[in-house]
Amino acid sequence: MHTIFEKIFLLINYSKEKYYIKVKFQSNMEKLLISFFFLLSLTVSAQNTEFWGMTSSGGVNNRGVIFKTDGQGSNLEVQHNFTVNANHFGSEPGRTHLVQANDGMLYGMTYLGGISNSGVLFQYDPGSSIITKKVDFTGQSNGAYPYGSLLLASDGLLYGMTREGGAKNKGVLFQYNPTTGIFSKKIEFDQETIGSFPLGSLIQGSDGKLYGLTVGGGVNNQGVLFQYDFITNSLSKKIDFKDQVNGAYPQSSLVLANNGKMYGMTPYGGINGSGLIFEYDLNSNTLTKKIDFYQVMTQGNPLGSLTLVPNGDLYGMVQNSGIGNFGVIFKYNPTTNTFTKKLDLTFENGYDPQGSFILANDGHLYATTTQGGVNNLGVLFKYDFTNGVFTKKFDFTEVNGSNPLGTLMQSKDGKIYGLAQSGGSGGAGVLFEYDIVQNLYSKRVNFEGVLNGANPFGSLTQANNGKFYGFTTSGGTKNLGVIFEYDPIASLYSKKVDFTKDNGARPYGSLAKANDGTLYGVTFLGGANNLGVLFKYDPVANSYTKKLDFAGTENGANPEGSLIAASDGNLYGVTTSGGINSAGVLFQYNPTTNQYNKKYDFTTSLGYSARQSLLQTRDGNLFGLTDFGGTNSNGTLFQYDLSANVFSVRFSFDNSTSGYFTSGSLIQGNDDKLYGMMSRGGANQNGVLFQYNPTSNLYVKKIDFSYVDGAYPLGSLMQASDGKLYGMTSEGGSDGLGILFQFDPVTNLYAKKIDFSRSNGAYPRSTLIEISNVNTSIGEGLSTTSELTITPNPVESVFEIIGLQDDVRGYEFFDLTGRVVKGLLEKKADIHIAQVQQFQQGIYLLRIEAGGKVYQIKFLKN
Repeated sequence: MHTIFEKIFLLINYSKEKYYIKVKFQSNMEKLLISFFFLLSLTVSAQNTEFWGMTSSGGVNNRGVIFKTDGQGSNLEVQHNFTVNANHFGSEPGRTHLVQANDGMLYGMTYLGGISNSGVLFQYDPGSSIITKKVDFTGQSNGAYPYGSLLLASDGLLYGMTREGGAKNKGVLFQYNPTTGIFSKKIEFDQETIGSFPLGSLIQGSDGKLYGLTVGGGVNNQGVLFQYDFITNSLSKKIDFKDQVNGAYPQSSLVLANNGKMYGMTPYGGINGSGLIFEYDLNSNTLTKKIDFYQVMTQGNPLGSLTLVPNGDLYGMVQNSGIGNFGVIFKYNPTTNTFTKKLDLTFENGYDPQGSFILANDGHLYATTTQGGVNNLGVLFKYDFTNGVFTKKFDFTEVNGSNPLGTLMQSKDGKIYGLAQSGGSGGAGVLFEYDIVQNLYSKRVNFEGVLNGANPFGSLTQANNGKFYGFTTSGGTKNLGVIFEYDPIASLYSKKVDFTKDNGARPYGSLAKANDGTLYGVTFLGGANNLGVLFKYDPVANSYTKKLDFAGTENGANPEGSLIAASDGNLYGVTTSGGINSAGVLFQYNPTTNQYNKKYDFTTSLGYSARQSLLQTRDGNLFGLTDFGGTNSNGTLFQYDLSANVFSVRFSFDNSTSGYFTSGSLIQGNDDKLYGMMSRGGANQNGVLFQYNPTSNLYVKKIDFSYVDGAYPLGSLMQASDGKLYGMTSEGGSDGLGILFQFDPVTNLYAKKIDFSRSNGAYPRSTLIEISNVNTSIGEGLSTTSELTITPNPVESVFEIIGLQDDVRGYEFFDLTGRVVKGLLEKKADIHIAQVQQFQQGIYLLRIEAGGKVYQIKFLKN
């Protein structure tokens, strides 16, 4: 007869060795003590877990990293640095245009590429077609990620800005001398004093000073208008933007009109958050809202700038508006303050314009669209503003460049030059020339991507073979992203699939594991309609199969999140657009029958643009988030009842109180409440962490992110085996590059665990996963009895119990706190199958009574 401590010793140690032992308990107190010590042993075992994640930038090559930490989110170790090609020339020019300096050369910048993948400043000789890299942007020292264009000022020097970089990582203003090749960082942006994160370009005012806009910073953290005096090297904030009052988050540039005043646009703010046109008077330092897009066309969100024509009118484009929501061309008369819609863009003639017009020397306006046209890769067009005639001049192609985001320019030789964001032989964009006299398009320069993949956004997924699989959003042979495999035992990275547009492009989510162990995913673009695809990847056979082309109205378009495997064996997902309302859809996909079913069309009133993945809660319902719509137009938290096929809004987000703009997906905690994050809003405008009780319909904001302790989360939370929530923010922290944090839902204590520092990664946009320590054999089970084995282990949704011959008399699932959790154990064709789709990530115990024995099996849920 054993004492209670001998029984504890036997149970713990024999279970570790995977032997079966039956212990007779003498009292309920012994049972309680045994349970406590057994769970304690499980907790100790949980210390043998690791967190794995990715960052979209940083590392040796600034292309992102795969990393791991211990089971408490500490002691980060980089496991893989995404590689760089020998040619660090630059890639993916942003919403930018070229500028011709006094030496006759064209100068421009790329958003990515260079030795740090933070962009480059280059020179292009239009006579010889020779391109020369002049400056590598490297981050803190001279800026990073230039998104706007250079300005040739009256002193003959070039001035520009980078979106990030500098000591506070909020962008820099710089000067470049094309004669001497000397680069000088002049101003570092901060958060409140002078604004942060400039995305547009500078202009020179009638007073000789330079003026610009930032998308962030200022008193309201919604951007500022500033003035820079290059003679005294002084910058002063002139205007703070604020929501409906005068706009929010300007991303473009100002234009100087004939009346001496400046005009600009904001993509957000104004009535219903649709953006506006504003006027700035240099003399009185006053900014006045002139036009609300919501009042003239319901929707707006312009990303480009206004363009002045000789009669004093201003012309511009808005991408999310007009018939079919393809965008419009409009005219604004600053004298009469009148807005006139001139033309609705169409799919065939090009849509989604994100740049601005230029007035060419033939008296016509020229511009590009990002999408649409014959190949749905954008077009170059001419617009005769005198008679309102639109003429498509060129359809972009993969070979000759595609998806231009920026603005054209005309050089002294009369030819038009521009930059395409993607396409070309390197897949990372092109520099092109267009002769308006001969109507001739010529590709001049191919920018190059990263062949093995770069800049991962989603999370890792562990397959049944114990290896990790994931996406990159760029890189590969077409620079459209790749599927990769990472072996944590061998520390080996392998590219498995190149996205090529035909088979999909630009995946932003993660892979989902189906019941048969194959992986499924979606891409944002690519496929027959360039609206994304749904695909299957078999890691055993290394085979990729496109299963579905998204087509728009019929079945949705542009899915950005991930699929989830639900308890009914089907996969569920959402799209950001498409459907009958062009607001996205919620859909079901049966991997066995290859059957697609659209379940719900999102609406602008109840929430639209669902970018994140769904969550199936333990009661079988689906929950999700939208970015826009709802009572406050800032998105909704919704429920979809699978059994009744009923959609309902459970909560509408606002701005400062509850946050807005979704960050990752919801998770269900051990307390059955839902947890999530919003990437913007909150008291500090840096995002929030919240709790939602689906039973009481109660929303509680738990954390307002502050920049020092993390800002702008873009991934999801993970509940680890210790019961705490772990997540990452894309920015903030000591270096402004993001952090890894811990939140205890019981005590409401928040702790920053790791500051990303570029060397260990930067700007994480994914979700952590917890796995058993990889120095043990993954998948050989964590079973606590030698009589039974389970497969797979770790498990995604369903596992088989091998060796269980008798009928089950009873069973229970326990989490690490000893709480019983709901799971299903059933027998199908003489095989016992456990369904644990609804479990959160972590370690669990399955207790089975069968054949007069009691079995206990530990398993890890991914």
